[in-house]
Amino acid sequence: MAKGRATSTGRKINSEVNMFGKKSEASKPKAKKLPGPDDVPPAVWGRLVSDFGKQLEWIQWNLRIVTCPREDSKTVCDFRCYDLAEATEKKINVRDYLSLDEHPELILYEGWMDTKARRAEFEEKRKG
Repeated sequence: MAKGRATSTGRKINSEVNMFGKKSEASKPKAKKLPGPDDVPPAVWGRLVSDFGKQLEWIQWNLRIVTCPREDSKTVCDFRCYDLAEATEKKINVRDYLSLDEHPELILYEGWMDTKARRAEFEEKRKG
């Protein structure tokens, strides 16, 4: 059964196919856009302070986080932390989580977090 809508004459119009018989742009699956850099959330900076001995001011001024939502959960995502000043100095534009694949030397911390439970598990990739 074709998807579509009925016209005033009762005829069905297939909304996935344009008048030339080609699939419309709207019917093509779009790549999911990843979030850009953001401030480090409390679940992560809490562990940085307690487990890694980092100063809160240093975290707020220097670290940025990029996330990649997991397909199997609405609240869990993978994340990477990097030093914003270092990326700027090296003229590297960190757009999202995947852009750090090209520059793994920038990753200071990597792991996952549950935003609903406010829990984070991660490891230090290199000293910051």
